[in-house]
Amino acid sequence: MLAAFEAMAERRAGHRLLAVLAHMGELGDLAESAHGRVGSRASEVFDAVAVIDTPLGRLLAESAHAELLADNQAAAEWVRQRARPGDTVLIKGSHSRHLEEVVAELTR
Repeated sequence: MLAAFEAMAERRAGHRLLAVLAHMGELGDLAESAHGRVGSRASEVFDAVAVIDTPLGRLLAESAHAELLADNQAAAEWVRQRARPGDTVLIKGSHSRHLEEVVAELTR
């Protein structure tokens, strides 16, 4: 996740960066600290961040100062309401959150 953030930061070129994030799975004992660290970095890189609401997602959202979203449909709507021409949006999280549904909704 941090590598994706850094790639986005390198592409900034004067436009806004938005992120829709979800929890990261299979981190075991590192889960809480990793979500806190990733959220902190997200708040530094992105102009606006939203996170899908799950227990670990709440930790991520809190450290990212992000808006919590109920589900993938709400995530697609969040992007539609905020993204402007020229903005770049990162959609990233555990595969178990099925964020490909958000991408599909936004690209149809």
